[in-house]
Amino acid sequence: MREILFRGKTVETKEWVFGFYNHCHWKGNKHTIRVQKDSHLEDHFIDPETVGQYTGYETKEKKWFKGDILEVYARNLIGVIEFYNGAYYACDYRNKTRIALHLLFEDKAEIIGNIHDNPELLEAN
Repeated sequence: MREILFRGKTVETKEWVFGFYNHCHWKGNKHTIRVQKDSHLEDHFIDPETVGQYTGYETKEKKWFKGDILEVYARNLIGVIEFYNGAYYACDYRNKTRIALHLLFEDKAEIIGNIHDNPELLEAN
């Protein structure tokens, strides 16, 4: 079974946190990611625009999340990981193509950034 994990950037420090995503109506309609720290849980208020779910794929000990920018060398593809019709895809806006991640996983692929920290990687294409 695939690990359920989310990431998001904190509102206060703009750092990435990883854990369980929650939309808290009782905390002023805020979005949080709950992180396990030692024996207790910590809630971090996050920017909801930065939330991305773990796709279940990883390379070189780096987990792939929705919003990551993926480079697939064998296919000359630089795409954003997006969720579409029940599956994760690499969407290459240069070539207007969408390829399912499970088809790319056997190719040499690498996460080169994400749409929040490195939008310039998509502008160059």
